[in-house]
Amino acid sequence: MDSAFFTPNSKSMVMGKNSKVNTYEPPHQRVWNEIRQRSEGFTLLEVAEAGSMRINSARAFIDGLKAAGFLSVISEKPTRYRLERDSGYTPPEIRRDGSFVKPKNSELIEKAMWNTLRITRAAVNAHELAALSSNDELTVPTHVSEEYLVMLWCAGYVSKLGTKTDKKTKYQLLPDMNTGSKPPTIRSIRQVVDQNTNELMFQGSHVFEQELKHGSLLKQGLKK
Repeated sequence: MDSAFFTPNSKSMVMGKNSKVNTYEPPHQRVWNEIRQRSEGFTLLEVAEAGSMRINSARAFIDGLKAAGFLSVISEKPTRYRLERDSGYTPPEIRRDGSFVKPKNSELIEKAMWNTLRITRAAVNAHELAALSSNDELTVPTHVSEEYLVMLWCAGYVSKLGTKTDKKTKYQLLPDMNTGSKPPTIRSIRQVVDQNTNELMFQGSHVFEQELKHGSLLKQGLKK
């Protein structure tokens, strides 16, 4: 399989405008899709095969979902699971023990930054976005606001003023990219997902590494 299949949309990197990435979903996303489609009952093997995910990786993912309360066991031999908590298109980013990869307040931080961009409609840099989005109960670190702005630019949500990319670089939300109240969420594998439209807006090139580690699409491609 050509590795170019996994590279980000070139327009989003150069222009800050993305025509939406719909050609590829990583292994955890594929298995999560299958779990949601089979919400009333499924086995590990069923979703691993349908989602083209390595069985050991799928087992770790399902163990984590069960430990976190997303799944319950409804029968044994073979073990069948049922989806108890559907969090939407984006799969929960969890470890095998059920703990979350992202900090608990990461969703609140993304929501606060997104609200700031939508309400002010002004060009802001990382320092300004962090300050405007923080309050007595929530502190937004500057390194988090900087990464969020850069990833939003890659996904085509904001325009960038100037050519530099650092904490002083200003970004402004594009009027036609105010897609709704839910903030675009940044995954740990450097993907941007629009939670209002359930569309994958940007994916970094190292998503390819996730396929090598957890997926089976490459193995299938070599057999063809």
